[in-house]
This record gives sequence, C-alpha cells and structure tokens, in this order.
Amino acid sequence: MESQPNLRWIRSHGGSLGLSRGSAPAALPVPEVIFCSYRFLFRQFWPTLKRVWLPFALAAIALFFCLSNYLSGLMAFLAVPDPRVASRALGILAVGIFVVLFCYTIAAISVADLVSRRPAPLGLLGLRARRQEWLLYAAYLRLLLFLVLLVVGLSFLSAAAAGALGISVRFVPWVSLWLSLAATYWFFARAGFLLAPIASENEAASLRRTWVCSSGNFWRIGIVLFVLLIPGLVLESLGELALRVWNSFPAHVDEIPMADYVRFMGEVLPAWLALFTLSSFVTIVLLIAGSVAVYNHVREANPTELPNATGPRNSAGSVRPA
Repeated sequence: MESQPNLRWIRSHGGSLGLSRGSAPAALPVPEVIFCSYRFLFRQFWPTLKRVWLPFALAAIALFFCLSNYLSGLMAFLAVPDPRVASRALGILAVGIFVVLFCYTIAAISVADLVSRRPAPLGLLGLRARRQEWLLYAAYLRLLLFLVLLVVGLSFLSAAAAGALGISVRFVPWVSLWLSLAATYWFFARAGFLLAPIASENEAASLRRTWVCSSGNFWRIGIVLFVLLIPGLVLESLGELALRVWNSFPAHVDEIPMADYVRFMGEVLPAWLALFTLSSFVTIVLLIAGSVAVYNHVREANPTELPNATGPRNSAGSVRPA
C-alpha cells in the first residue's frame, strides 16, 4: 500500500472533526471505489432487496397516495382555480415527501449496515427506527433545507443579474436551472454524500463533519457520484421513454395542454412508480456502497481518531462485499 500523506486531525467543538492547517487529505482511489460499489450491487442484489423491500414498498405507497391526490387537485384547480384546492394538494404532497424521505433513510441505514457486514438488527421485516435512522433523517432534513435555500437564493440572484445585465428574460429560467443543478451537486458531494456511513455507526451525522471529511476530495467524490448515478438515470429515462411510446404521448410537454399531461400522468402513475422505485433502489444501493467505501478510506488516513468499522477491507479502506 502506498504511503498516505501525513494527516493531523483535531477535535473541534460539537464533536466534529477538523483538519489542521497545512495538512493534505489522502487521495481517494476513484476506480476502486466505483468498482467496489458496482460489485456490491451485483453480488448482494437479492440480500439487499430482502432487507430493504418493505421501506421501498411503503415509500411507493406513500408516493402513490400523495401524487394521485396532487394530480386530482391539479385537475380540479385547472377546471376551477381555487387557492384552497391548490394549498391542500401541495400540503399532502409535502407530507408525502417527508414520509418517503424517512422510508429511504431506513433503507439507507440498512444498506450501510449490510455493506459494513453488521448483523441485521431486530425489526418488522427490516422496518425499524433506531437512533441511527433518526440521526440520518435529521441530517437529511437539514440538507434538504440548505438545498432549498440555496436554490431559491440562486433563482433570485439569476433574476437580479439578468435585469442588471440586460439579459433576455427567457434565458433566466435556464440559467437558474443549471446553476441550481450545479450548486446542488456540489453541496451534496461536499456535505451530503458521507452522511449515511457516519450515522450508521451511531455517530452524529452533521453537515459540518461531512464537509470536513470530504475536504480536498470534491472532484474525486464528484466523479464517483456521477458514475454511480448513471444506472438509475438510465433506467428512469428509458422507462419514461417506453411509457410515452406505449401511450403515443408527445415527447415535448409544451406541445400539449396541461390538463392532458396531468391526465396522462394519472394513467401511467402506477407504472411510473414501479419504475421510479426500481431506479431509486439501484441508485441508493450504489450511493451508500460508494459512501461507505469513501468514508472508510478517510478513516484509514487516521485510524487513531476514526477507528475502522467492522468488516474486512482492502488496502484502500473500502469494504469488501460478502
């Protein structure tokens, strides 16, 4: 194994970890992390599915309920504009998002435990809410809040900059969209990617701690994220394309009235949810496996401050799937 750069870690207030000035983070072995993540997905597909099928099924049921209610409310609003109908539909949609996020949080902890070869805790078919799940859920809520504030701030900034620079108004939504996507990707790579492996070990999963742990490895983590997101995005895109072709639906949404599009979404909602659930399963498993490998590598740089989790590892600190 190659010698790692000398790292000096210090304990900062609040239990977070910080790198001292002048220290260099250990280079992340990107190909090895990606290989281990995909190997875990293919080798442990069925054991992982057996452990997390119930949280994903509950998330799909919650999504079906809130989205079908939202589409019905949207159809009613398009027929007779009533703010009360829109508020009710948006409120149910928001509640559904929080429920789905909690179900995915339970699944993420279960996958992290399986990657780290921890024994499955007692629970109703893999459905349990221990301290680890609540820690990660609270961290994801904070992350979601920061992302919303970031996107809203960039939207206002784009509109103000377009007015000051005399840019056409029709370009503002596109500029705002791409800025928001880039900022979300950057912030998740720095502050959100390593939350699950930290929380799974019953440790405080703070955005500050993950920010410090990812310091100096943003571009490498960004590459890992991009490669691990590809299968889920491909599944989702091909599935939506198949649904459009099967139902003879126009490829461009702006070519049809909004009411027709809402009606189409209501008709294909069950099939779309099945596709979305499969895509989410593949994406979450890959991301959690990759985040565990990255976090183990970070801890390998300083085994005194951050003891290794249970389970055999290779020279780069990534977990070897069973």
